[in-house]
Amino acid sequence: MPERSCALAIISIPDVVYPVPMTDGDEERPPVPATVLGFERSVRLNTYEQGEVVAIFSSAGEHIRTYCGHGWAVIPEDDRPLIAGQILSHNHPGDTAFSKNDLAMAADYRLREIRVVGASARWTMRPGRRGWPAPGAIRGRYGGLERSAGIADAVEGRLLSMSVSFSPAERYAVSLRIRSELCCKKIADEFGLVFRIERWQRE
Repeated sequence: MPERSCALAIISIPDVVYPVPMTDGDEERPPVPATVLGFERSVRLNTYEQGEVVAIFSSAGEHIRTYCGHGWAVIPEDDRPLIAGQILSHNHPGDTAFSKNDLAMAADYRLREIRVVGASARWTMRPGRRGWPAPGAIRGRYGGLERSAGIADAVEGRLLSMSVSFSPAERYAVSLRIRSELCCKKIADEFGLVFRIERWQRE
């Protein structure tokens, strides 16, 4: 199999979303550089075979680094000085919000913002007035939430409220997305972070 290119592709298709603020403080959200939005639209429909792509941008939208991985991308520790305090965006082929490792890394690198896109939505998280908590605190709390009966019950309630007929595989995928969103919302509320969801409009 030929080696897969990891070049950054910036496209000019207009960004078509409607915002759904999930926490207070969204009015303070800084403008998102067009380069970041273009990258996200270029990778949001990536399949598992195409893998995860991570891109690092400055607050002004300058592209700094791109990393690719089959399943997930690995960021070299040597690149920490280049990444700390910047914007990190990536895709989730499984169409879920942030994992506990995503948010722990964002806290560890003190990112300006972490972003992820999938087929259904764009999710963003940034520090609030208190800044990022300790990485271990996020990882531990998220891990507890995703195993909790409360989250499981909330996921089931959301699924039952949907007037959609799912196949078993679809139901499982949607349940993972809902669970990740609920965990992220709870993490944001407890640690004073700013979580936002934007659903892609049908095109």
